[in-house]
Amino acid sequence: MQRKIFQTLLLICMILLLGAQPATASEVKIMLNGQPATFVNSYLERGITMISLNSFAKLSGAQIESLTANTLNISKNNINLALSLNETEAQLNGNTILLPTVPVKTAEEIFVPLRTLCNIFGYELKWDGATETIELTINETKDGMTPQELLVKTNQASQEIDTFSLDGSFTIDMEVTSGNEKQVTMSGLKTTMLGQIQNQPLQVHLIQTMELPTLPGQESSQMITETYMTEEKIYFKVPGQAWAVQDMPISPELWQQQRNIQSSLLDALNQGNALGGILSFSDDVIVNDKEYYVLNSAMNMDNFREAYEQIWQLVMGSMTSPSGDPEEFQQIVEQIMEGAKIDYYATTFINKQTFLCDLTKFDINLDLLIDLSQMANNEPAEVGTEIPETIQMKMKMKGEFEIKDVGEPFVAPDVKDAVPLPGN
Repeated sequence: MQRKIFQTLLLICMILLLGAQPATASEVKIMLNGQPATFVNSYLERGITMISLNSFAKLSGAQIESLTANTLNISKNNINLALSLNETEAQLNGNTILLPTVPVKTAEEIFVPLRTLCNIFGYELKWDGATETIELTINETKDGMTPQELLVKTNQASQEIDTFSLDGSFTIDMEVTSGNEKQVTMSGLKTTMLGQIQNQPLQVHLIQTMELPTLPGQESSQMITETYMTEEKIYFKVPGQAWAVQDMPISPELWQQQRNIQSSLLDALNQGNALGGILSFSDDVIVNDKEYYVLNSAMNMDNFREAYEQIWQLVMGSMTSPSGDPEEFQQIVEQIMEGAKIDYYATTFINKQTFLCDLTKFDINLDLLIDLSQMANNEPAEVGTEIPETIQMKMKMKGEFEIKDVGEPFVAPDVKDAVPLPGN
């Protein structure tokens, strides 16, 4: 029973992270250009909507900089707003202005009046009393392009390349609680990933290096795993063992659907809208003498579920159910999805010359709460084992991926002696 649940959890985590989306944290409904901004942390006090600066940065692409322990600066498009905690006076491009109420610092966030930020940074704000919703509108462009139009142009540029290399790194903090007891706690688990991708025909080669947690006084250790995928097969290599191979668990229909979405500009734009993506610009930057647009994105969970319903069904149909019963597996999936919360935010650096995404930085928070008592209704418990009522998994992942070596020939690893896994 427990083995089946953990197999299911691994599969669900993989699917969720393919298109991670944010958890609702706001007590005030906020819409931006018609899309629900469910990641916003805000509250209403004496008729004034207060928004966390972290949420406003994700919403707008503004940069937040701490000047001292009690002062900070918000900047975008040559606008600079300097605030001080517990003071109504602020500095807007060097001129003193008055806030309707003081910035408030809680244990984790700093909150400021939303309407003030909207007025300063160019957002139109309306209150819809019928739905009790704040509607924000802004028309942002860079070189005549909206964020959506830039994204479509980037997708188009991506379709014109066949091969590229990937260089990434990320850290993971994870905590798994079984009942009321912590079973697994990992902090600062670092992973690096090097790889090469070819689109036609599909080939992916990834080498992943994980820094393993150690006890005080122990030397650090690593685990290096290698994966090679084609449309038909997937190969694995772990330390001390030869290559192993099995049939690709994802159906050709799913690969084809994803290719169709990527190759169609209209589908790509519709997909972005359907996902409920909140898109915004940050200020342009220059990195290594290259000019970049900076595009931010956060996703909406409810719209994600609707938009990916067909893809979800394809994934379920193309993978072997851990339970052996597709209907039972689907019920487990639905239960886990009901309790899933994922907060996703990414910043992409788009090369102004090539329109390719050279660098993407991401921040993902995953929170799964699984009610094992419901899953175990028809499952006999193993002798001598006790099944906890709940399992909660919290994971924070933060890192970046760089795209390089565009157009270089794909070099496949030598897997001719790979050993088939049982059942293949």
